[in-house]
Amino acid sequence: MRRLLTAAALTLVAVAALAGPASAKDMSVSLSGGGPPSNIDPGEPWNARLLVHGEPDILAEATPGITIRNDDTAASRTFDARPTGERAPDGQLIYRVRVVFPSEGGWSYTLVDGVTDRAYEGGYVQVGKAPAEAAPEASRPSPAAAPASDDSFPLWPVLGGIGAFVLAAAGALVAVRQRRPQPTA
Repeated sequence: MRRLLTAAALTLVAVAALAGPASAKDMSVSLSGGGPPSNIDPGEPWNARLLVHGEPDILAEATPGITIRNDDTAASRTFDARPTGERAPDGQLIYRVRVVFPSEGGWSYTLVDGVTDRAYEGGYVQVGKAPAEAAPEASRPSPAAAPASDDSFPLWPVLGGIGAFVLAAAGALVAVRQRRPQPTA
């Protein structure tokens, strides 16, 4: 009986260890007030506000920002945001970020949270004067990005549940095998 209780206790400890990471939620980052101005010139700053939402322990690690990428040269740069100390009415943290497009041309931008390496919805901006042969903005493809909401299927809780079940089954199997009387010779 003592072995059975020990196996059950070890199984519960393993399940508890998996439950925290398995139930962790993603975070999201979105722009407040829209994207960059449509008539921005190289070197002109775009002062953006980011709204960051997530669990408190994840928010403590958040280092959001905006990554820009030149469509012609593929040059990219990330601008880190700074916390304002303010919260939106729904509790999201508000960050400020100063973005400067270094040259003329078409630039794509995405939002980053700095924790999950996930790229969030962004957009496209034409910096400076558009070349005459350039395609209009509406025909430019938008960057592939993860949605800025929690609409995706929560995979980690499912994997954590499966792992907990496997550990519990293994613990029960060990307990039953140890409890069985051994045949005598």
